[in-house]
Amino acid sequence: MEDKVIFSPGTFTDYISWKLFQERTLFIAEDIYDNTAEGICGQLEALVVLSEEPITIIITSPGGSVFAALAIYDTITKIRKENKIIIKAEARGYAASAAAIILQAADIRSATLHTRLLIHEVSSFKFLERERASDAEEDAKELNKVNDMVANILAERSNHSLEEIKKLWKKTDVWMSAEEAKEWNLIDSII
Repeated sequence: MEDKVIFSPGTFTDYISWKLFQERTLFIAEDIYDNTAEGICGQLEALVVLSEEPITIIITSPGGSVFAALAIYDTITKIRKENKIIIKAEARGYAASAAAIILQAADIRSATLHTRLLIHEVSSFKFLERERASDAEEDAKELNKVNDMVANILAERSNHSLEEIKKLWKKTDVWMSAEEAKEWNLIDSII
């Protein structure tokens, strides 16, 4: 008698994720927030324990929290440095904002032909919240520090200067085609 696998709504996606995990492939196909970082970082650390084979991360995301993205970025770079595991990241559709930061962490960065990348200055949604002027000044200082961190990541990976990155994205969103992202060295290849 042949075993039948029956899926109820919601479990099929879990089954697909599990099968991809077994193949050392992770998907980031959602807004990037703390729960995303927790899941992706946990899966990455689990894959390190299981094998030294390469890991692939497929990204199609509108972005999200810069702090969640930096947690994933730092986990990937730690794994690359400490465990010498090759990590490949492939953008499909779009890798916007926080997702574009995560893409930069990989050893091998690629994008499909019709993918769009978005980079921009770090933003805050605290504007007009009730706070003192001195609080706003402190928030602005911290926002600038985080903005510099992200700009440094992009500058380092693209081989462009920090000044070029800051000039490029000053007060605007910068959308790039896969070809433009390759010209800027934000990806290594178009697939």
